[in-house]
Amino acid sequence: MNDIQQKISEINGQKIAEEMDEKGYSLLSQFLPVKYCKEVIEKYGNKDLYRKIITMKKYRFGIGEYKYFKYPLPNLIHNIRKGVYPILAPIANNWMLLLNLKRQFPNEFEKLQKLYHDNNQVECTVLVLEYGKGGFNTLHQDL
Repeated sequence: MNDIQQKISEINGQKIAEEMDEKGYSLLSQFLPVKYCKEVIEKYGNKDLYRKIITMKKYRFGIGEYKYFKYPLPNLIHNIRKGVYPILAPIANNWMLLLNLKRQFPNEFEKLQKLYHDNNQVECTVLVLEYGKGGFNTLHQDL
């Protein structure tokens, strides 16, 4: 088991669910080891990894930028996404019930991917953000 898989296996899904219900968010403190943070930072300037770059100030979204990855995702990002999804799907499904919404998400990541593709969502929505001093992101919805 590599260190990312180890970190994912240590996630307490029940605690996350409780914090989500109580506060609307949950923090995974020190989830990503420093060496992986440095890897993401070092690759930030590689334009070949991204399909779209948004300068937030231009759209009044804040100050900073975000970049949408393109497929195939970097292995690190893909492995985190695939590993964390089964922990988050039951939480999302519970919220769907609480909100009286008919949608339920599959428990397996591969089935979620198929659902996306079957509904013509074929571009990657995974992104990375960069803020400088005074940077911020306002509440907004991308179209």
